[in-house]
Amino acid sequence: IELKNQYIDTGITPEPAYLYSYSFDAPDNKQYVALLGCRVSDGNSKSFGILQTPESNKIRLDFDDPDSNGTSTTVDTYGTVSSHAVYRFYGNVTAIYASSLNNQVIYSKKPISASTASGLTASIYLGAYHRQDNNSAIFITPSLKIYGFQITNSNTVIGNFIPASCNGVKGMYETVKNQFHGVDG
Repeated sequence: IELKNQYIDTGITPEPAYLYSYSFDAPDNKQYVALLGCRVSDGNSKSFGILQTPESNKIRLDFDDPDSNGTSTTVDTYGTVSSHAVYRFYGNVTAIYASSLNNQVIYSKKPISASTASGLTASIYLGAYHRQDNNSAIFITPSLKIYGFQITNSNTVIGNFIPASCNGVKGMYETVKNQFHGVDG
């Protein structure tokens, strides 16, 4: 599915034990745009997600604030967005694997979820950050092709989103709950 200044609400909030697998294409951007995520408010570092940064089209991961050891709440992977990339990462951020990195990188960052101090209860958006305080979308990406998004917890699939259309509306079909999620924005 191709999104143009649009996003999709997954209806799922982030949790530390979840493994996220996301496959997409994103063109070069000259601004910060969200590939997926949510945050407490604009300008608030309490967030969870992946941003594409204008610095050479890099990927940045955002996590809870403050971090468990007081360090930065962001991680620049130094891998660039590549064609049909597949990114896999855990909510507790013990590791990330990105096809554009060609290997797994281990991080130790604080997990983000409704059960952490941040109380992040916003659902994850694809193509934007879900701003919890006013239920709006921020950092909407101007162009994004999504091939699939899956959330698992151990061997349990929490959400499996595949591109689909329903009555002429494009979006993602979630196979676990058999629910269509149309585009917004």
